Amino acid sequence: MTGGVPDPLPFCVGAALPGATSQYRDFWTEFDTNAEQITVVERDETRAKALATLLNNAVGQCADRAEQEDPDVTAEWRDYGRIDVEEGARVHGVRTTHAWTGNDVHLFSVGRDGRTVTVVHWARMGTFDGIPVQGFKKTTRTAVNKLY
Repeated sequence: MTGGVPDPLPFCVGAALPGATSQYRDFWTEFDTNAEQITVVERDETRAKALATLLNNAVGQCADRAEQEDPDVTAEWRDYGRIDVEEGARVHGVRTTHAWTGNDVHLFSVGRDGRTVTVVHWARMGTFDGIPVQGFKKTTRTAVNKLY
């Protein structure tokens, strides 16, 4: 794990992350797929719950924000539901289409265990067709379970 937040800031959630208490790690393949996990330890559970809400809202509003910030982008958000693990996790999908480069699809999960919040982000070129939602949910469950 590396201290701080990734540079550049992660799509959708970067502006909401507190840099001083964050750690992250990156994963990638030789193909067009990458992932990252960002973990934040807050001072108490109340602050962690508020951060998880903030991050879920940031992902939920991401598609609209991407379209507002760039007129050449169209985007769509999907809610893939809650996972019953520790204090809970939620899985989201965001697809972006750039007029000049094509489609990207992202899966995000935000989960919490006590005062620790984690964001798992997976991305590849493409659309929502065939994305590994069930495998991502399993990865999220494992990530949240391993927070403590």
